[in-house]
Amino acid sequence: MVLAIDPGQAGAFVWLEGDFFEWAVMPLKADGTKDVDFQKVRELLNRRGARVFLERAHAGAMGTTGAFNYGRSFAALEIAILLSNFPVTYVEPSKWAKVMHDGISKDLKPKAKSTIAVERLFKKFHDQIPKNKNGKMHEGVMDALLLAGYGERISGLEQKSLSRDDF
Repeated sequence: MVLAIDPGQAGAFVWLEGDFFEWAVMPLKADGTKDVDFQKVRELLNRRGARVFLERAHAGAMGTTGAFNYGRSFAALEIAILLSNFPVTYVEPSKWAKVMHDGISKDLKPKAKSTIAVERLFKKFHDQIPKNKNGKMHEGVMDALLLAGYGERISGLEQKSLSRDDF
C-alpha cells in the first residue's frame, strides 16, 4: 500500500494499491486559521499501514507568508508521519512529474499535464476524484494520485530482484 500526500492547504492524501484507490482532502482546523489539523492527520494515517510518499516542494516561489504557512503544514505532516512509524520517502514535484508526465507535450502548464496524466494512467479512478465547481478535478487529489503512482513504480523497482534475463 502506498500513501501519497500533497501537503498544501488544498492538498490531499491518496492511498493506492493496484485497483484500490481512496482519497481524503487535507484536514484543516475549524478555527478559521487554515492550519493543518494534526489530530485528524494522525487519524488519517492510522486508517491503514502504508509506505508514505510526501511531496516536498521548494518554498522559494511562494512568497514569505506562503512559504511560512507551507513550512508549518509540512512540519505537522512530517511529525505525524514520523510518530506513526511509517517509512517515508520525500519527493520533489519535479521528480514525480518527470516520470508521470512522460509523453505529454512540454508546452502545457503543469496542472494541464497532470490532468492528462490522470486521465491516461488512472482512467478507472477518474469518476472517484472530486471535482470543483468548474468540473475540474481537485488538484490536491490529482497530484497526490500521480505521486502515489510514482511511489508504486519506484517501490516496484526497489523490490525487483535481478535475474539473468535482465541482462
